[in-house]
Amino acid sequence: ISCYLVLEMYYTNDWEILAPTNRLKTYSPNQIMFRQGRQIRHSPVLDSYIENVWKEELKKAEKDGNILTDGPLLRLDHLAIGENSLTFDVALTSYKEYKATCLPEYRKMFEKETGRKLNNEESASTFSSATVPITLDEYIVFLDRTNKVSEFKGYLSIPSGGKWDGDPIETYQVMLRSSEDLFDRCRRIVRNEFNHQVNTND
Repeated sequence: ISCYLVLEMYYTNDWEILAPTNRLKTYSPNQIMFRQGRQIRHSPVLDSYIENVWKEELKKAEKDGNILTDGPLLRLDHLAIGENSLTFDVALTSYKEYKATCLPEYRKMFEKETGRKLNNEESASTFSSATVPITLDEYIVFLDRTNKVSEFKGYLSIPSGGKWDGDPIETYQVMLRSSEDLFDRCRRIVRNEFNHQVNTND
C-alpha cells in the first residue's frame, strides 16, 4: 500500500505543498488513522462572499470557454504527526469553497471587503488521495491536463481522487472506515485514469 511521509510545509502563492525532506519516514497502514474533522465554519458574511466569488468565476469561465463545475472535495482539518503514527482529521468541502477561500487573490479581496483575514476554520484547506504510478521499467507516469480547465492548463498531474476520476464523498467514507481500504481506492483511480486493469501484485 502507498505509505505516508514525515512532512514539512513548503509554500507557493496558491497553497501549502506537503513535501518530503531528508527526514523521510514511512508509515504502515496500521499507523495511519483518519478521524472525522470539521467542515469550514460558515457565517452569513462568508457564505455571501463565496457565492459572489463563484458567480465571478462562472462568468470568467464562460468568457474563456472553460469548463467550471462545483463538486465535493476533501478538506484537511488537522494533521497530527506522532513518533510512529499519523492522524488526519478530514471533512468535506467543495470546489466553490476552494476557489473563494484558498486562491490568494480572493483571500486578499475578502480582507479588503471585511477588514479582516480569513482564518483557518474558514478555509477549504483542500487535499486529495493521489497515486504515483511507476512502471516495471521504472518510468513515472504523469497525466496531461487539458487546456479547457480553469486552473493549471496543460500541467502534468498524477491520478488523484478528484471529481472526474473518483468520488471524494466515497473516499471520505473509505478513510473513516479503514486506511487499508485506501489502497483499493487508489487502484481504482489508476484504472479509471489510464483505462488499465491493475493486478493485486502490481
